Amino acid sequence: MILSKKFVNDYIEIDDTIENIANNMTRVGNEYDYAGKLINATNLVIGEVLECTMHPDSDHLNVCMVNIGDKVVQIVCGAPNAALGLKTVAALPGAMMPNGSLIFPGALRGVQSYGMLCSARELELPNAPEVRGIIELSSDLS
Repeated sequence: MILSKKFVNDYIEIDDTIENIANNMTRVGNEYDYAGKLINATNLVIGEVLECTMHPDSDHLNVCMVNIGDKVVQIVCGAPNAALGLKTVAALPGAMMPNGSLIFPGALRGVQSYGMLCSARELELPNAPEVRGIIELSSDLS
């Protein structure tokens, strides 16, 4: 089972380190396999695709306008499941990905892109599905 400290804090206030929480869980009889960050990355946000159009110079890329909460950014995406209304994980410029790569703004085939829409494999999530495509999050997330 994966349990989020942030999720638990929605119900009770826990002002302690993950390691202490894990040790206390074991002390009272609850086992765990791993205690730590689920994703070893930075500058990730939930984004909602507001527009998704075909790239003018590619048969497989999409140009997406993505609401990241405080603004809307343009992200070029090659995932086959990129679609209007989809909520997903967006890595913004300056993000450090689990594999050590840095996300920066740039142009893909002449169209500016200000981030990356992420797959489970790119985020190195445990048991990441083998299917291609970006993560599809619940529509009620914000």
